[in-house]
Amino acid sequence: MDIGENIGRIIKSDGKISDTASKNEIIYLDFIREIKKGQTIHRTYDYAYEKNLEEDQKITKKLPISAKITLKLNDNPTMTLKDENINIVQNIDFKIESSKNSPISDKTIIKQISKTDTFPFEIKNLDIEKSENIFIPVKILNELRRKALEKLYIEKINSFKRNHVNYNINEFLIEKNNNCDKIKSDLSVFVYIASENQLDYIKPHINNIQSIISSDINLYKKIYEFYPDKAVYQLPSIIRQNDFINISNLKASLNAPRIMFSSYSFMKDKSAYIANYHMNIYNSLSHKYYNSQNIYTVASLENIFANSDEYKYLNDKSKIIIPVYIYPHLMLSEFCPHKDELGKCIYDYKCKLPNTAIINEQGDRFLFEKFLNCKTSIIYEKPYFLNKSQIIKYIEQSYTNFMIELKNENKKSVDTIFSNII
Repeated sequence: MDIGENIGRIIKSDGKISDTASKNEIIYLDFIREIKKGQTIHRTYDYAYEKNLEEDQKITKKLPISAKITLKLNDNPTMTLKDENINIVQNIDFKIESSKNSPISDKTIIKQISKTDTFPFEIKNLDIEKSENIFIPVKILNELRRKALEKLYIEKINSFKRNHVNYNINEFLIEKNNNCDKIKSDLSVFVYIASENQLDYIKPHINNIQSIISSDINLYKKIYEFYPDKAVYQLPSIIRQNDFINISNLKASLNAPRIMFSSYSFMKDKSAYIANYHMNIYNSLSHKYYNSQNIYTVASLENIFANSDEYKYLNDKSKIIIPVYIYPHLMLSEFCPHKDELGKCIYDYKCKLPNTAIINEQGDRFLFEKFLNCKTSIIYEKPYFLNKSQIIKYIEQSYTNFMIELKNENKKSVDTIFSNII
């Protein structure tokens, strides 16, 4: 169905109402709209399944740990926690006293120490070492447990170290490969540029460039001025209903430009040219469908940089674009860090986003980019790129379209990047 519809009831052939049906069973569906005979209906939402999934997601994954608690007369209570890599010891300022009338039992100790609350740990083994006939309040046990778990949690977080790979543009350069020379002459490059200077940088490679893409309206006009048959305007990745009028007016002012889009609503647009990777085009079937509409598709970054997916079930790869040098959009947001509580720009709409960055504990920088109506995209400062052998692999598998995204690259870097492909 082209339009979503809720199913009111499932009616069995004997007239009984049910909420389930078996495979190959003939049933009647209670629809409001008229459904024509032979029409295919796709199930797109399962309330029970979604409810179970929601409950499963509430369950915190617990890491198994071992614990030992030492309770010696006249000493401070001590707790040791261990996982496969970390060993912490925690004590608490309390002097353990003797008690013949109400000594603490192992059962009480196990009950209190085994609680891990919201911490992502589960005590699998607990060793108790204690003197006979001692007294310790339950609240002291609870405080000891909480401090020990908190200490282990902090140690666990601090033990994580991100593996850094130093970025070197020369690693992107492929050595001469005679087997690829003939193939390379037929390759096409789709290049995204961020400045007018880069329009000059790519000029020596213009014969192999099929499209020059920009999301900046003024830069797009400049591209169109010099290369009208190669200019592509990239639409914003987040589009709300009230943005469509502005976009329609914008397209009209640009004389119906070819567009790169990330919203399904533009798929039938006569200007639709490239479906961007934000649309999560993961499988061969998705690519086939878009390509059949004469639309190029950018392979998803997960498939290229993480899964090494080769789209084995695609016979025609002539409209698939492989991103080989790109700055992934890690988050698309309507939030701008330069807006006040009322949503007004603190710089009077003289945008400072190009000079804004987020820096994490490892020192990685994440940059802001602005698009339609002060919406923002957060990108990693360093590009993702395929190495030498990966590029050759895609060329030898008959992929002929490759995407390059430029941000702050100078002319030397641009030449190096292009020499890898053409």
